[in-house]
Amino acid sequence: MSTSPVVTLRQVRYEIGDQPKLNVAAGGMELLTPTPADGITTVFPLRFTNANLTTVTLFTQAPAAPSATVPGGQPIYTPVPAGGITGNAPVPAWSASSDANGNPIVIFATPPALGLIIGARYQVTAFPDDILNAILLDNQRSTATLTLKAVHYAVIPMILADQQRLTIYRLGDRTDDLTAFITAQTALMKALATMLDDEPGEGPSSYGSSYLGGGWGGW
Repeated sequence: MSTSPVVTLRQVRYEIGDQPKLNVAAGGMELLTPTPADGITTVFPLRFTNANLTTVTLFTQAPAAPSATVPGGQPIYTPVPAGGITGNAPVPAWSASSDANGNPIVIFATPPALGLIIGARYQVTAFPDDILNAILLDNQRSTATLTLKAVHYAVIPMILADQQRLTIYRLGDRTDDLTAFITAQTALMKALATMLDDEPGEGPSSYGSSYLGGGWGGW
């Protein structure tokens, strides 16, 4: 092909359904630890490795006062500014960063108080830009539409083979039926392969072909 069509990462993310989304269900929190703070630890990992660190917001949890409709009370989450808060459950100043291996973490200036429960919200995507760029370069076709279909075909095995990506794709889904999600993605992959095969010289990528043959291919 003499000239490749211009396809942007924004178009790719729209095509494959990987726009930034909240890391938890609406109103939920990702606890920084499975148990309350131990009064010693200052560095806490985030769950998703592709977290957007500029969007991290922390909340401290306290029990709500009992009510007529909720006798036991529900947790109330209070936003925690980056400079920390003071009060009955002080939260030290904090920042979102990455560890030596590039994994996202939250670092507190001093250990959060013993027993304090802290939650996080942030934006996350299944694929970082560099991986999508590489897939896009490997799947150029004669038109932008066909290029997007080829990229979509290539990423499905990567979604199904990775637990984090599966989880991110299903954030906010109306069903918890993992089998139904996998079945739908597999059917979509076969449909995309057929569309690409119908265009001479535009066939699907080798990554997806490997998957359909029983392996996972190059990513």
